[in-house]
Amino acid sequence: MLFKTVLLLAALTGDATFYAVVNGKTYQVAQSEETSKFQVSWQLEHAESGSQTFDIHIYDDEKYAAYQRDGASTQPLFTIQQYHGGLSYNRFFYAESFITVLALAVVYYAVTLRTQLKA
Repeated sequence: MLFKTVLLLAALTGDATFYAVVNGKTYQVAQSEETSKFQVSWQLEHAESGSQTFDIHIYDDEKYAAYQRDGASTQPLFTIQQYHGGLSYNRFFYAESFITVLALAVVYYAVTLRTQLKA
């Protein structure tokens, strides 16, 4: 499952490099050349992608260096929370399938009844 968060960091300019820490893993924040928006993407296995809220900690170069030295005790520039509602799983029974089978049964019954009435 691929997750993507778009960050609006309008006040930031130049060659700033940002890092995001999500679930203890570090990702570099990318900047779109067209829109100048920042985004971070990460991927989880299907089994780990259940309903949850992700805390996305954003660091600049200096804070990230401190984070690498000191670990979680370093405060990020800011934290974003992204809620993921979970994955949908295939149902055993689909209403569309039932309605299609029911419609075919009604048509079959109508054709059979019509043939019996003509005979």
